[in-house]
Amino acid sequence: MPDISFDEGHVNGNTFAITENSQNVNFSSDPSQNALVFSVADLAGEFKCADFKYTELYIFKASGSADVKMKNVSVTVGVQMTTQPGSEGRLLPAVAAVDVAVKIDKKGLDITLKGNYLTKLASWFEWFFEGTICS
Repeated sequence: MPDISFDEGHVNGNTFAITENSQNVNFSSDPSQNALVFSVADLAGEFKCADFKYTELYIFKASGSADVKMKNVSVTVGVQMTTQPGSEGRLLPAVAAVDVAVKIDKKGLDITLKGNYLTKLASWFEWFFEGTICS
């Protein structure tokens, strides 16, 4: 996964891995979108961030690492078959993503933050982050 930089800091050294196979995989069609829809439920995965930094008001600086374990994740992605104009004006085949949805079960989310004193303080409020992530 790419490193992410923003005005208040960064999230670097990111990885994501699926940790458990799902037994609930489905394929269907969506004729109105001309799409093949792939859905999977009961996935488990783990996101790791080796180095994050967040600064608020130039005074408060949280830094450290994060480990997020997820269970009961559902993902739906539709692959739409379409066309696009080529450089010579001919229509060429193309695909687009439609019907995309991700649902993360709040009860299956485990966030671990490690770092400086401000990061440790923020870890007391993980329940707040969980609600924001799952919404």
